[in-house]
Amino acid sequence: MDGAEWLEILFMPALGRESLAYGNDAELLRVQLLALRDCAVLDAAQYGDAIRRLEEAVRVAQDKAALRVRPPGSARPAATPSGALRRVLAVGQPIAEVDGMPFLLTSVELWSTRVEVFLAGVPTAESDRYIDRKEADVGGQISNWGRVLREGRSGEAALSQPPARGEGLFEVEVGLRDDVGTDYQPTGGNMSMGRTEWRVHRHHQPGVPDKAAQLTVQALDRHGSVVGQLTLPLQQTQPRP
Repeated sequence: MDGAEWLEILFMPALGRESLAYGNDAELLRVQLLALRDCAVLDAAQYGDAIRRLEEAVRVAQDKAALRVRPPGSARPAATPSGALRRVLAVGQPIAEVDGMPFLLTSVELWSTRVEVFLAGVPTAESDRYIDRKEADVGGQISNWGRVLREGRSGEAALSQPPARGEGLFEVEVGLRDDVGTDYQPTGGNMSMGRTEWRVHRHHQPGVPDKAAQLTVQALDRHGSVVGQLTLPLQQTQPRP
C-alpha cells in the first residue's frame, strides 16, 4: 500500500465522520498525515491537499453539530429535551490519582434529566515523565507504520493505524450512586488534554431524584476499578433558629 492507496482506502472515507466535530478523530488523522509526510510516503502536494480536505471536513462536521441559539424575543420551544438545571455543586476536592496525575472533582451539575460531572487533572513531574514515555512509544509506532507503507507492504501491518498522541493517557471514568439506589447510566462526555491541564467531563442519566440525600462520585481506572470517591450531601441543612 503506497501513499495514494492509503489516502483512498483509509483517509477519504474518514472525512465523512460526524465525530470529526469533537474528540480525537481529527487530531489522529493530522498526526498520521504528518508521519506519512515525514517518512516520505506522502509528497508535499499530497500532504497539503489532504490537510485542506481534512480541515474542510472538520468545518462541515462542526457546522452540522453546532447548537442553534434561539434569537432574543423569539417564541420559547414547546419542550426542553435537555431538561432544567436545578443545582450546581462546587466541590474542588481531590478524588483520585491516575498514572501519577492527581484529579480533582471540580463540580457537579444536577439537571432534571441528567448529572454532569467535571474533573480536572493537576500535572506533576511524575505525570510529565509518564507522558514522555507514552509519547516516545507512540512515536516509535508511527515511524514503524510509516516505514511499512513506504516499503509498499500490505495486510494488517499497513491497515493497523497507530494511536494518536495522548490516546490512552490518564484514563479515568466516572461512576455515580446515591442513597436511594438510583441506576445511573453513563451517556458520554469528552476529555481535553495538554501539558498544563487535563479536563474530564462525563454525563449520566437520569437526574438525581428529589428524595436522595447524598450523591457519591466514583473515579474509575481503565480496568473499571474504583480508585477514589467523594460523597456529596444533597439536602440543604436548615439553620437553627
